[in-house]
Amino acid sequence: MRCAALALALVTLAACSLPGAIPLDSPTPTTPASTTPSPLPTAPAFPTAGPGGPSTPHAARLTCGSPISPTANLTLVTLKGDTGVKVRDISDVSQPTSLCSFSGAGASYFRFRTATQVSYVVSDAAGDGALYLADLPSKHTSLVR
Repeated sequence: MRCAALALALVTLAACSLPGAIPLDSPTPTTPASTTPSPLPTAPAFPTAGPGGPSTPHAARLTCGSPISPTANLTLVTLKGDTGVKVRDISDVSQPTSLCSFSGAGASYFRFRTATQVSYVVSDAAGDGALYLADLPSKHTSLVR
């Protein structure tokens, strides 16, 4: 019985001495200091074309010599000794076929958005830029931003 009482006293003492524990004789509980999150920085506004504002660089020229099959395995490549970016069908890896070509100064960051849509950025010498989306089957390019 003495051992049980001693063990209970030790557990109670240990619990009261833990960091952050509130003593029983304290008239008011202590609260931890509140932390207010700092506001997130805002991104600068994206420049838009307007009177006296930055100009929108022209889209890259898209030419497609063959129709795009919905089952084609497409890739974006730059071929040695050639300018621009090619869209190639690699369904038959031993005989890849160039289907479309993007050409134009300042075009970069080509990425597939979907299986048949390609996004890219065009920048001019003044630092103005635009994001474009090209739909390969329709050969239509739209200004995104």
